[in-house]
Amino acid sequence: GSSSDTLGKLRCSNVARSFINEATCFLSTMSATCPSTEVDHADASAGIIVCGSLGEVANDPSLPETFAIETEEHGVTDSDKIENQKSVVWAEIGLFGPDQMRQRMAWALAQIVTTVPENIDARDLTEVHVNFYDTLVRNAFGNYRDILKEASYSPLMGEHLSYYRTKSHAFVYQDDDKKISSADENYAREIMQLFSIGLIELNDDGTPVLDPATGSP
Repeated sequence: GSSSDTLGKLRCSNVARSFINEATCFLSTMSATCPSTEVDHADASAGIIVCGSLGEVANDPSLPETFAIETEEHGVTDSDKIENQKSVVWAEIGLFGPDQMRQRMAWALAQIVTTVPENIDARDLTEVHVNFYDTLVRNAFGNYRDILKEASYSPLMGEHLSYYRTKSHAFVYQDDDKKISSADENYAREIMQLFSIGLIELNDDGTPVLDPATGSP
């Protein structure tokens, strides 16, 4: 959904296509699909692939507080409300959803598998952020490995932890006249340090491995 000059970062309101949500995708030729001025609309006939979350349902306009829409021609709310919309969506479901155990588990997982809106160019958009949170809700009672897999393929996480469009040393060496380089290892560190094993080596029962001489981890 973005042109080559956007460096692959999130510019459009719709969710990027992946092996997880490709069944939800369709091709849209509407210019309002991606109103970002940084996306080239010169060839409107080519269209933009629009995707969503698994199990997503459309807004019901008969209900209050549906998604606000912002396009090139229309803005039904001001920009600060658009930016806060993702928080409102979460609060409504998290506080009043009938599946409170699932919502609380997803919230706990969100404190571990984190993204920071300030690190995302599309911080003022809604769907790309709630789509990432949907991963935690959907897998709240599932396998943690599935959560890490989906998070690893998320463009939101890729932009947040800087591995989107990174290249291996072997690729750069062959492609750029034997140039010596290093791949971005930020996510590799974070997925071990913050998302899984942590900083302290553990015994099989989860207790810290202690230094026999000092008694410290």
